[in-house]
Amino acid sequence: MDTSEPAQPDAVTPAEPDGGIVDRREIRFSAGALKRVIDWSLDSKTTHGLPPIIPDRVALLPQDHRVDLIYDLEPPVWSFPLRIEALGKLLIAYCLQARIPLPRVARKEIRIGPRYAALVFVVDYSQTPPSQAAEPSNVGQGPMRKR
Repeated sequence: MDTSEPAQPDAVTPAEPDGGIVDRREIRFSAGALKRVIDWSLDSKTTHGLPPIIPDRVALLPQDHRVDLIYDLEPPVWSFPLRIEALGKLLIAYCLQARIPLPRVARKEIRIGPRYAALVFVVDYSQTPPSQAAEPSNVGQGPMRKR
């Protein structure tokens, strides 16, 4: 999963310099939905190194490309930074369990916005299929017969 600073939504950089064909899909989770995803499974939390308790809220920090889990256990408030890799795995696992269709072969990115975390899929179709002129065609050759 690509965890580098993602490009702007419309600034897709295809492999081909002439543009190619790029299929880009984004699944956005609001802060509330993201909290529900994190609450979804205690097993997945411990697998990804998260505290085994449910956070009180989620802070989206796009300037730091980070999501923090906030626990209001007692003053002062305790914050746990969620690694982008762990967030990506949790979002993918949730989508699979919720039967949200995901592309199998794609570059995956996580984008953090001011009001959402997004799971982004990018598929580059820069390979051009063989020319149709190279394929023999039997259309229009010879008389038509009724059966």
